[in-house]
Amino acid sequence: MVKKSNREEDYNILCFTIVSGKILEAYDSNGLADGYCKVGYLDETKTPNKVKWLLKTTVCNKTLEPHWSYSEAYWVPKYVTQIQLELFDHDIIGSDDFIGSVIVDISNLIEGTPEVEQYSLVKKDGKTKSASVLFMIQKCPTTDEFKIHCKNATKLELISNEIKKETNKL
Repeated sequence: MVKKSNREEDYNILCFTIVSGKILEAYDSNGLADGYCKVGYLDETKTPNKVKWLLKTTVCNKTLEPHWSYSEAYWVPKYVTQIQLELFDHDIIGSDDFIGSVIVDISNLIEGTPEVEQYSLVKKDGKTKSASVLFMIQKCPTTDEFKIHCKNATKLELISNEIKKETNKL
């Protein structure tokens, strides 16, 4: 188990952008889905290990091709090497339907260089492809100006112009 730290140097600033997705089958009676994503990491300071959810996108209603263009930045412990991305179908009655998930390795992120990929998500069986999501992660600079911005913000919009440019290219 990893000890929790309050020291700034034990954290990275990670910017997450969930651009769009493609859901391979309908989850609602209208032949569509109401998709949203969650992003988190395995919190090794907890026993048993639990996912610490960082963000949840808005719901894109009545579509199999949702477009979120959703970005946020977070302080994430440096011990974190994997990010978990999950996609759900929002239901008004009952619990939301799990569509799929993917584990993203972030151990080799280079500061200032966005990693952009169309990730395939799989169902709970770990094999059956259920959707894909265009997802971008960037390890942000740790300049004092950037740190102050992150400390003072509870929810960050797209911070880096570089990320904006990458998103517009897609």
